[in-house]
Amino acid sequence: MPAKGVLLNAVLTDDISEALSLTCAHMHQSTISVMEDDWIAISACIGKTFGLAFGGLWNSVNKEILALCAADELTVSQALLCTTRLSLLYKRCKQTTSPLLNIASLRSKVVKHFPEGASLSSAGAARYDRILPVNSGMSLSKLALQNTEDEEDTASQFQLDEFCRRILAGLSKLLIEHKYDDIRNSLEYLSKKKYQVPLLNRWPAPTDEEAQKGDMCWFLWGALACYYGEDVVATNLKLFSWNWRKTLKNDRMGLLLGFPYIMNTNVLSEWSYNENMIIEKITQSSKELWRQYNNTAAGNDSSDGEDDEHNTQLDRLFTSYIPRTSQHARSGASQSTPHFVQEPRFISYRGQSEPKKDKIQVSRTDSHAFTRIQPLTAYNASESMYNSGQSGMYNSGQGGMYNY
Repeated sequence: MPAKGVLLNAVLTDDISEALSLTCAHMHQSTISVMEDDWIAISACIGKTFGLAFGGLWNSVNKEILALCAADELTVSQALLCTTRLSLLYKRCKQTTSPLLNIASLRSKVVKHFPEGASLSSAGAARYDRILPVNSGMSLSKLALQNTEDEEDTASQFQLDEFCRRILAGLSKLLIEHKYDDIRNSLEYLSKKKYQVPLLNRWPAPTDEEAQKGDMCWFLWGALACYYGEDVVATNLKLFSWNWRKTLKNDRMGLLLGFPYIMNTNVLSEWSYNENMIIEKITQSSKELWRQYNNTAAGNDSSDGEDDEHNTQLDRLFTSYIPRTSQHARSGASQSTPHFVQEPRFISYRGQSEPKKDKIQVSRTDSHAFTRIQPLTAYNASESMYNSGQSGMYNSGQGGMYNY
């Protein structure tokens, strides 16, 4: 049974054949939730890329992941294509990535964007009213700062309301000026500091406990949602919160950090010719991959522990289906595209929520799909928050969103 992180590791090590094999293994063994967590973690690794030049393409892949997670049915072909697209996009980012900055380097780059005295105008305060604290007289020493490394982090300097307005003023200026790299660095720096800003209500945190704890990541998600609108932020925020557990935060932070690049429309958002060849090959071969995986797996069940031979067979099987383009040349591989009929499987969950593994029942059906109950989510993207054309919101300085 594939464990959490195994599919993630296969993609990060550029082993697409192993990633495809593991995808089939997840489907075969009904570990769909584990596969979803790895898909989201892979996407978050893509989002951590500084200067991400494929924001539009990343956004489309994220929408695909969310749709598959939320759907009642999941086919083998859909799962294989999702893994393939994530692998291809991560390969792009791996080739263009730059080293991530430590906390001191981040601070040196972002501190100038949050000067003392910066605050929200009345228009800005109206926009962010869902996340601004009510108890403005409550000191940060009680609610906010647990870290006193430098002068800017000392609790005695700010009241909670002033602190939040200063942060939102700085972010607003960067958002208005479309300074995507600076926004990304600011989000990373603020999320790494041990600031605590309890939310007025649950939104946008997935649980009341998370909202009351006041982790800075939820305040930042709220800021982005208030500025751009919930519908714009919905995909990444829903993925960040999907099947939420506290241990998932670090795995998913890239969904927050990379979000500004989704708003950069001056980037290429299409697959290359070679990438499309791979996607097409997997589309055509998915049913045969599934059929042969089942046959090979069934043979292993009665092979008296011949695991090495089984793994070799699977490696040959999936390697043979990777197209050999100029970027993926490998000698001796088959170029043929077989035609076949899928052997479908059906997963039925009892009750109203996703059960533990021992409650999953597998049987044959004609649905050609995996069926499951959609998990509950804490985010409703249908509640639009604001009109982006509202007068005065995008003007900098006095009368705009922020005052310096």
